[in-house]
Amino acid sequence: MYAPATLMGVAAPSRAFHLDEKGYVMLRQDADRTLLQTVLVRPEYRRQGRARELLHAVEAAFPEKPLVISMLASGPLYSLLEAMQWELMPLPLFEMVRPL
Repeated sequence: MYAPATLMGVAAPSRAFHLDEKGYVMLRQDADRTLLQTVLVRPEYRRQGRARELLHAVEAAFPEKPLVISMLASGPLYSLLEAMQWELMPLPLFEMVRPL
């Protein structure tokens, strides 16, 4: 897990926020979206609604652009986002090859 000082010292264009130093989010605002780069809750505060509270705070603070997170479709964060009515986005995949 990242140390709180590491997250809070993140450089622009990314920004970090915390919820009573129990949960942290790192994000970057792009022209058309707000990209969540990291969502962390200290182990001793997990399963107490901290991540949900933190995500609601981010939604309220950045209402003008959609929130987006890139992640694998498994694990506790995925389950939380699904419960919070987040939707999967279609993912275009472009593969390129250079014949040798």
